[in-house]
Amino acid sequence: EFTQGTANFFMVSEAAPGKDMASMLAESRQNGKPFPRRVIISVLDALFDLFARAHRVGVLWNDVKLDHIYWHNPTGQVAVIDWGNAQFLDQPQDKTRRALPRWEDYQQLVNTLGSFLQQNAPELYVDLGWVEFQDKELDLPQVSVLAQRIAYQQQVIGLRVMEYKSLIRVVLSADPGTDGLNKIRSYSQRLDEIGATWDKNSVLNYSKSLVIKALADGDTNSAIKATTIVWDLFEDSLDLSWYLLREYFRLPDLIAHKSLYQLARSTLDENWESALWTLTTIAHEKQNPDWWEHLMPVLRQKAMGNAISRPYQIGLSLLAWTQSHGEQKENNTEKISVILQNWRLKGDAVEGNPFDYLLLDYVQNDPDIPKHILSEAKQSFAEGREALRELVKAWQNIAWEDFPKYLRKLISWDPDRWGIIVLSKSIEILQSWMIKLYEGPSMGADIPVFMDEIIKNRPRLEKILGSPPWLKSLNRMLKSLKNGEPVLQHKMEVTHWCPWLLNYTTIYDEHQVNADDEIVQNTLLHFTKHLKNWSDLETGLEDVRRDAPQYHPAAKKLLNHFQSITNLNADVSKIASDCQISPHPALNVTYQVLHTLVSWRDALSEKEYPKALSLLESTDHQDWRIIDHARETTTRWIDEIQPLLMAIASQELPPEGTPPGKENQKLINIANECHDLKENWGFIYNTGIIAQLLEKLTKLAEVNRSGFLEWRRSFEHSGDRFYALLYHFDLERIRSISDDLLRLSQHSRQAYLNFSELSAGEECPFETLMQTSSRLLNHLSKVEAVLVTSQADNRFAKWIDELKAIDDAKTLSERREMVFNMPNDHPLYAWLVQSMLRQ
Repeated sequence: EFTQGTANFFMVSEAAPGKDMASMLAESRQNGKPFPRRVIISVLDALFDLFARAHRVGVLWNDVKLDHIYWHNPTGQVAVIDWGNAQFLDQPQDKTRRALPRWEDYQQLVNTLGSFLQQNAPELYVDLGWVEFQDKELDLPQVSVLAQRIAYQQQVIGLRVMEYKSLIRVVLSADPGTDGLNKIRSYSQRLDEIGATWDKNSVLNYSKSLVIKALADGDTNSAIKATTIVWDLFEDSLDLSWYLLREYFRLPDLIAHKSLYQLARSTLDENWESALWTLTTIAHEKQNPDWWEHLMPVLRQKAMGNAISRPYQIGLSLLAWTQSHGEQKENNTEKISVILQNWRLKGDAVEGNPFDYLLLDYVQNDPDIPKHILSEAKQSFAEGREALRELVKAWQNIAWEDFPKYLRKLISWDPDRWGIIVLSKSIEILQSWMIKLYEGPSMGADIPVFMDEIIKNRPRLEKILGSPPWLKSLNRMLKSLKNGEPVLQHKMEVTHWCPWLLNYTTIYDEHQVNADDEIVQNTLLHFTKHLKNWSDLETGLEDVRRDAPQYHPAAKKLLNHFQSITNLNADVSKIASDCQISPHPALNVTYQVLHTLVSWRDALSEKEYPKALSLLESTDHQDWRIIDHARETTTRWIDEIQPLLMAIASQELPPEGTPPGKENQKLINIANECHDLKENWGFIYNTGIIAQLLEKLTKLAEVNRSGFLEWRRSFEHSGDRFYALLYHFDLERIRSISDDLLRLSQHSRQAYLNFSELSAGEECPFETLMQTSSRLLNHLSKVEAVLVTSQADNRFAKWIDELKAIDDAKTLSERREMVFNMPNDHPLYAWLVQSMLRQ
């Protein structure tokens, strides 16, 4: 668009996207960061293209300045502004305006950016040979040379970007570790220096999992190191959870606390109610820590999702108001001071009630209270009453799963009422107490003593939450049984609360009754059959509850042990202890089978695989499905999986005759390709380093790495817990293979990129050649270390030393003599000789 003014024409166009280079330069200097090399080379390349297009249509820009050149980072788009000084190339010369040569734009570019490059990208200034063109009359050949050098550097930077991005992806796909995060920091810094983007979201998620895993393992130092690296990487772009985590790591109370893992995980997962609950638990233990008022309000606001005032804060506001009235409200000031002093201690004893809120009564009964305080109090306490109502309802219905939710709501509303933490612990104790009552004493224990301890140790929560009908019924039953009343007189209550007592006439009679009852015998045999066939387990357990309730606790525990024997975190010692003595002859075989599985697992944990298999093969319980499956999976692991893993580790061909099942086939393919990779590696010693060979090595290494990672994931997320357990006990071998395949993939890729950089252009400064060659040989030596296990057969260490000696030479003539006299079997001999001939 254009419009005509009094004496001039005006062109109107859309604003150039991004920032001008002068502003970018000022920002980089202010932040102390190098000007991105990718931006510079991309701008130079774009300007050459722009000049060519403008000159083709006969226009000369004639105003090359940093503040006229714009860079849009998200798209990499380059734009220029201010064409007011432009000229037509075919414009005849007149007295008022000198006709400029068509190379003027290039000349202005060289002279304008010369000092900029010297100061902000001296290496690029040298690599481009900028001094050859500065302050000289340019012509077509010179412009062409400069254009070729810019295009070459564009290729080099493109390869560097590919290299560092691929290295970040490799680290992200490997097992988390602080070393990996350090590598990512190094790679990302290089990309930032270049001016390239990288996958920040994936890195942040990786960092989060790393911190959580370190804390779960009790490795606080690694978690702190990882968090420090995260702050180096992301700085002010991190969200609130990372700010809080950094604060946690600055506080000795939190760093040394056993609940740090839960606090950090809840915070990073943005589970704010859980985070606030954990922080309150720690504060309750520490008693008035100085960090409480610093951290708690932030977590409370996130947990509540609103800005409702907390009761304690309302009390402080009320205290300040009464104090401002002096003697007139002196009595009130004393009362409120006492209330606030006891606020965090209220309910600290089990008998105390944390829900006795005198503050609200006081506010409602004083007509002089300011309206804003009264309004805040009513709104806040209405929120609390609702949470308390839900808690009492859960208590009346014995809804154990609901207690944590409503207790956390109460703490979110009033985090200063630490008696709620005590109440929570008392509820947990009561739940454990009821489980203990239900399961009964250990075999041979004194029942009256057991019952006395049960009655004595019951948490008295009725003073706080009331006495619902179920609790009254339970208390009556316990009192009656202690007084010696017959068990069957309270059969309904006993069946519900402590069914094991149905075996006795009274708690003082040591002789069991109904032990040979045919119904009980058949019920337990049917339950054993369900376990044997591993079908309808819950149905079998429910039959025991109905027809042999006295054995339901033992049957339930037995089933839980069978189901958990393959869990990675199973308490094997507890399972072994519980399966020593059978409570009934009909369950003897079941206990023996469980004992066999415990012994099998112990042998696996000791890496005694033949012993583990022999335990399953020698047992008399071959018709048990769980034993059969354990034997089948263990046999396959020993006979098929382990030989394939050993073949991959040594890059040998897979054993002949291995059944090509689905999972086996993946390992067979990997073993074949690893062997192929090792065979191809030998060609480097004979033919030297060539692009096709490096490309093939890179592809094979990456296929093997990703294929093995896929195989690992199939077992890590397997629905078959027996295979998952076998995988877990062989994890050391599997991780070692993963590490080798990762090194092969990583270093072969980097070697290929270095080689591509080395052969990207015809001319390459000797210093650049030496740096790139050194990186290339070092990466190939890492590949050799994996594929060639005998150090006597390693050759790259010698070649690296020969290259270093050339690089360390003090004079050109000394360097030239060393190159010409070096053994011609050196893989870079030809490049070095050609480079010397150009010197």
